[in-house]
Amino acid sequence: MTSKPLQDNGSGVIEKAGPSPEDLRFINEMSAAGLLGELDGDELRRVLNETQSPSGSTRHLDVMFAYYGAAGDPLAAQRRRAADRFFLLTDQDGVSAKVIAERLAGLCPEIDEMNLERIGSDEGPLVLRSGDHVVGIVDEYDEGLDTDEIDLRGLDEAPTVTVQAIVQAVNTILHRVGDERRFVPILGDVSREAYVAVTIDGAVDLCRSGFLELDTKVEVFEHCAYDTP
Repeated sequence: MTSKPLQDNGSGVIEKAGPSPEDLRFINEMSAAGLLGELDGDELRRVLNETQSPSGSTRHLDVMFAYYGAAGDPLAAQRRRAADRFFLLTDQDGVSAKVIAERLAGLCPEIDEMNLERIGSDEGPLVLRSGDHVVGIVDEYDEGLDTDEIDLRGLDEAPTVTVQAIVQAVNTILHRVGDERRFVPILGDVSREAYVAVTIDGAVDLCRSGFLELDTKVEVFEHCAYDTP
């Protein structure tokens, strides 16, 4: 992609001239799905100015990181993350699967506290429990995991599962409590996974646009625990 020209904003700070067509396509698709509701005007310029990656999924994640970070304003950051149920995990975070489940529960006020448990014994099936709802975790670690999935082995109190498996179980509980929005995995890079919550239409549209880690409508429905159309 051709580099954007730079311009002085009058204060001596050099800024990019504006969003590229790729930036606009990503932002427009995310906005159409009900996300990035405060990203316009000066905020759009700030976010793009903080985004260093030239193109692709890494740039998209940088845009999200800058937007949900809200320039270090903790109240704005909390508001935006809560509104879109934004969840980001990097391979440097070093958190356990249990903590991941707790963080996801914190983004879902309609769900009771969620806990990861093994049924019967330390070797029993792994489940996510929320009140009367119990959901099995279906893809415990094997050597065939894709390299872009975050391996949770070796972390304290961490069952060996992928983040996406935990998210899929959370989506099943959201389905059972009647929430229309579900977490979807934004196309990540080698070190980061990001999730946001959207409706079924938003999930399908983001998949068709190529912005999800899900390749087909069938995968979207399975991951999000939507009823088969």
